[in-house]
Amino acid sequence: MGCLLFYHREAAHGFMDHQVEFGRRLGTAVSLALENARLLEAGRESTRRAETLNAINEIIRSAMTPDELLERLVGEVSWVAGADKSLLIDVQGDEYVITQVRNVRDDLVGHPRPADYFPAFERAVHEGRPVLISDTWADQRTNKEFVVPFELRAFQLLPLIVSGSVVAVLALAYDEPASSTPPTRTSRRVYPRRCRSPWAM
Repeated sequence: MGCLLFYHREAAHGFMDHQVEFGRRLGTAVSLALENARLLEAGRESTRRAETLNAINEIIRSAMTPDELLERLVGEVSWVAGADKSLLIDVQGDEYVITQVRNVRDDLVGHPRPADYFPAFERAVHEGRPVLISDTWADQRTNKEFVVPFELRAFQLLPLIVSGSVVAVLALAYDEPASSTPPTRTSRRVYPRRCRSPWAM
């Protein structure tokens, strides 16, 4: 993942044996420290995800109205995915209605739009599986009149399935273009590996 560089500033000459040995030992020590730090962060990330899943299970088992349940789920899933913004889109036949938002202007809520106004959401509904869009401003599957003004730069669209039918889409949005590499929560430009399948309820 990198290297340590030692050099003589005054003039070019070779390193003595004890200097070479010092460099070798230092490189080994730093490598071990970095690996330990990586494993520690991976363990913390795993713990955070497990805690979030437990919280989601508690929410699902709790006595809440459907709206309260979805509101809590949006918050928990958005957090674990590291999303900058999130929207919940209700599927009402040929019309889609944004019913909940997080970190997005709430004047989007409650206005029915034809399905083709949200082409990426429509695709997630028809395919019944997640749709990942790494750059919404360049991708042909998005409506630029929607994604650009609200600075929705990347999307992870998760269809919510009840009794075999998609009833809503949870849109996790990111402020910057995203890569498809597996992430940690310290990098918010990537999609989480665990979100590859639709949420069935």
